[in-house]
Amino acid sequence: MKLLSALEDLRHRCSSLAEENSLLRRSCFPETEEKVKHLKRKNAELAVIAKRLEERARKLQEANLKVVSAPVPLKGSSLEQCKKAFARQRAKDLTEQASALLAKDKQIEALQKECRELQAKLIAGKGDPRCLNVVEFDRLLRESQKEVLRLQRQIALNSFKECLRSSKSGSGGSVPSTAAACPGPALNTRSKHPPAAKGVCSGDPAHKKVRQADEAQNELRPESLSRSLLLHVEPSVLPLGPALEGHENFPPKNAVTDQESSQQIQQLEFELKKKRKKCENLEHEVRKKHKRCKELEIQLQEVQSENARLAEENLQLNEKAGWAGQVESENADLKLQVVLVTKERDSVIERNQGLQTKLENLEQVLKHMRDVAERRQLLEAEHKEALLVLQEKQEEVRRLQQAQAEAKREHEGAVQLLESTLDCMQARVKDLEDQCRSQTEQFSLLSQELQQFRLQTGKIDLLTSTLVTSELPLALCSSTPQPHWEKDSSGPALLAHQSAKKVHNDENNESESSQLVPEAAVGSPVSAASSQNQAKKVESQSSSSKSESMQNSPKSCPTPEVGMRVPMEISSF
Repeated sequence: MKLLSALEDLRHRCSSLAEENSLLRRSCFPETEEKVKHLKRKNAELAVIAKRLEERARKLQEANLKVVSAPVPLKGSSLEQCKKAFARQRAKDLTEQASALLAKDKQIEALQKECRELQAKLIAGKGDPRCLNVVEFDRLLRESQKEVLRLQRQIALNSFKECLRSSKSGSGGSVPSTAAACPGPALNTRSKHPPAAKGVCSGDPAHKKVRQADEAQNELRPESLSRSLLLHVEPSVLPLGPALEGHENFPPKNAVTDQESSQQIQQLEFELKKKRKKCENLEHEVRKKHKRCKELEIQLQEVQSENARLAEENLQLNEKAGWAGQVESENADLKLQVVLVTKERDSVIERNQGLQTKLENLEQVLKHMRDVAERRQLLEAEHKEALLVLQEKQEEVRRLQQAQAEAKREHEGAVQLLESTLDCMQARVKDLEDQCRSQTEQFSLLSQELQQFRLQTGKIDLLTSTLVTSELPLALCSSTPQPHWEKDSSGPALLAHQSAKKVHNDENNESESSQLVPEAAVGSPVSAASSQNQAKKVESQSSSSKSESMQNSPKSCPTPEVGMRVPMEISSF
């Protein structure tokens, strides 16, 4: 018990020391935790800055797109109102066109992403027959691009038609004013006018000058420049060509005088100069914005590299902190182990001394236990002998029960045979009544003997309990004289109980047989005589068994276990 208690104390100490060690580890490096938190905050801030830079770059690209596609109003004396209306309508058309193009560009980007993902899946699972074909995705991309071009053409046509309608309503149906104000040199080149008009226009020298100016304007503002600007601003948006940007400078079909044509040429040249300046300014702004975007990208890369470097430093610091914590915990564990080993050594020395004293005491106890074991063996041998005697008695009881059952069967047969004659039955009833009286007297005597036997067994139990508690050597029961009532009551008790049962059963059977009325049975006196002889034989056997049980009863006094079991078995019978 002392060893167990000492072990429990040691376990409690170990658990408490482990808890203290964990607390020390947690509170060991607060600076590293603060650094980790600071680095996490920096990472979050850098991510927010990167998102802001991306949004700003996207907004700049959209602004560049709007600036490139913004209309340039013309200045004229007679057509100012029409040009303002045309400019407003054109701005609306361009905004709608830009929104439609952006939506289509987003759809194209989504389709491109899906195509890339599907291509990656195809590369990953080339052996799978269920994978889609790459040709289908290329076809889808081409169809989407064709759809974008078709939308651009429709927007250009709609803007041109609206310009024509507004010019007709503003000028009151005059063809030269609408032709001079309406955009669309690219659309007029598709053979919309009859050849006669072409011939007339080509023969006029004023028209030749206007056309030369228009060609110079187109040379100064080529389609490749607009495409390069659009590609720098938004790579996925395709240009609409000169149909949308150069339609304001379309020359008139019919010129009235050379003065008007020269004025228009001067205005066109002035506007060309303005447009050149605007194009140069826009190019300069685009270059600046590209430089700014590149600088922002470089800054973003630097920030990302710095973030990666800080993450590596954080990992190294965490590893160092963990290693230092492990070293300190190992040192603390070693110190605790040294203290525990010294305590265990002292406790072992004390335990050895205590165990030596215990060994001396145990040797004395063992001697005493050996004596007790020898006595117990003797008692067990006596107990076995008593059990054997009980088994023999039980066998005798079984034999008697079998004989009783046979006698009962014979008696039932005799009763059935004796039902024919009432005289023989009455004589038999009288004999049985006499037997019942004698047996009741015997039963009363046997019950008295049983009570005496129970009292005797109770006294024996008390004596044995006092002997065991005092641990005195038990004396053999054969040396003490056995009283006369004890010798007589051990054997015949069971037989008396059985005979009483037999008498009771006989009385019940005879009473039942006396109540029955004989129907049609004819018996003989010879069978009655034979049944009487058998009953006498059974009685003689029972008397002989009683005498044998009296002789075979043990003379030694029973053990407490035998004294407890005998009355229980008798009561069960």
